[in-house]
Amino acid sequence: MNIEIVSVHVPKTAGMSFRRVLDAVYGEDAVFADNGEYMGNSLADMPLTPQHRIIHGHAYRTTEQVRRHLVDRRKRWSL
Repeated sequence: MNIEIVSVHVPKTAGMSFRRVLDAVYGEDAVFADNGEYMGNSLADMPLTPQHRIIHGHAYRTTEQVRRHLVDRRKRWSL
């Protein structure tokens, strides 16, 4: 897994708008969108492909769960 960015947002806070920006910059195939379908699952259980560089979704996971599974921690944003 070569995840560069994990984008986590609270539902109804312009997540779709930011997703469109991510798609435009990185390409749709690079963005894995989790809008709750994988809520509670570990990131290892997500159907990620080698093309996925970004995980974008709602804030259902704890920060520690996300941090444990990151390979590249250079790019992290928090609001």
